[in-house]
Amino acid sequence: MAGLVGVIPAAGRGTRAYPYTRFIPKAMLDVCGRPVLHYTLTILRDQLGIRDCVIVLGQHGESIRRRFGDGAAYSMRLRYVQNDRVDLGLAHSVLLAREHVPGSHFVVMLSDELYWNSNHAGLLSCAYEDHAATIVTRANSTNKEIRKNFSVELREGSIRRLIEKPKTSDNGLLGCGTYVFGKELFGVLEQRFQRGAPDAGDLTAAINELIASGKSVQAFPLVGDYININHQEDVHYARSIVRRSRLASAKVSLVMPCEGSPHLIEDMLRLTRRQSRVDEVILIASRPDPAFARHASRYGARLVMTPEGEKLPLGSVLRLGIGEAHGDIVALIMDDESFDVADIDKLLAYLCEADLVVGTRTTSQLVQQGSNLNWVAWLANYFLAKLIQLLWIRRRVRLTDVSCTFRAFWRDTYDQMAGDVRSRGLAFLPELVIETLRRRRWVIEVPINYCRATEESRVRIEHRNFGVFFSMLGMIFSKWIRR
Repeated sequence: MAGLVGVIPAAGRGTRAYPYTRFIPKAMLDVCGRPVLHYTLTILRDQLGIRDCVIVLGQHGESIRRRFGDGAAYSMRLRYVQNDRVDLGLAHSVLLAREHVPGSHFVVMLSDELYWNSNHAGLLSCAYEDHAATIVTRANSTNKEIRKNFSVELREGSIRRLIEKPKTSDNGLLGCGTYVFGKELFGVLEQRFQRGAPDAGDLTAAINELIASGKSVQAFPLVGDYININHQEDVHYARSIVRRSRLASAKVSLVMPCEGSPHLIEDMLRLTRRQSRVDEVILIASRPDPAFARHASRYGARLVMTPEGEKLPLGSVLRLGIGEAHGDIVALIMDDESFDVADIDKLLAYLCEADLVVGTRTTSQLVQQGSNLNWVAWLANYFLAKLIQLLWIRRRVRLTDVSCTFRAFWRDTYDQMAGDVRSRGLAFLPELVIETLRRRRWVIEVPINYCRATEESRVRIEHRNFGVFFSMLGMIFSKWIRR
């Protein structure tokens, strides 16, 4: 497929994905720290060997230009064509790329579809040169999935007909938005617009016209995950697909402040060593105790000192630790044995579906007798959590515990919002939740064990008082007013 040009129509308005697409096209929707278009370009380059690509822009197209530029970062040449008549449909976007396609065939990939672990490289050996069109298809698709795309009817190995958004499909064969076309398609598209065909903008109808004229159109069977991103839920599902495959090999960093005694830190490190999923432990200390360094060296942890040994508020300590972590996933935990380190598996299990997973200490069966979560602290945390849930009710989040330190999140999620998480104290924890919600990311709360802390008085005095409560309350309303 060397020498062929890729064409990416990215001019659609994306109204069904609103409000995600209020200021950006669907091609720029974020999937695990990268725009959808990144994955498309990577497939064209790495699997199909394409180095020359035309992107057709519409509303908010400048965001694509700014992000991808001339394509040098991808070792590709990217050119842009503006589509000012998006109302003329997908076929018009494809036709606008005509003058940039010098060869006999070209590849079209839609910008609002995500392929993961796909077999696009197989197109290289499918004899596409012998056909007017090659269409990537996926078998065993549900009627619900096919209604978002088009169905494919086969006869003796060739495509007999395409049906746009059918109610049902007899064979479960879904048509995807990857095509290899011969240049004759441009002539068909031009003629359809010239004669004023009522469905001139429908690319599927144009392919059916190719078939009706006796041209050969073949199907190429897709292997791997695929999703057509039309609605808000599709964005989250696309992230889930990518994360599910990454989770097993993702590196996990555990950040733990050193506020207690050295023997307590040693016990926590011993408990952490039992967890095979923890790859890195970051200890943040404000005092140069030789015992901390000794324990860190013995148990393979990394000790980080606060600047000039200053005793920082908890939020600043956690932020320092996150900045030092190297993992794809970052987890936070306290050093007083109030949390069961083994519960980290619960947090990680939900990170396939969420950007931030937060522990909750409100499940009474998991709260040990003698733990220091008294009814006043429980009520304050519950009240503030429900306030966040109410103020951001459209985010469909359920919260019951606003300041549980034990939580895990994807590093790429944190990097995108780190500049807006400014609290220095304990308000850092609910602010992390709010900033995740403000970016329309998913937050999931899961019950965790809450144990009898070794140093209860310190937790009660430093982290539970009216000053902390009102600082959180003020931060919440401040965020809501500026939303």
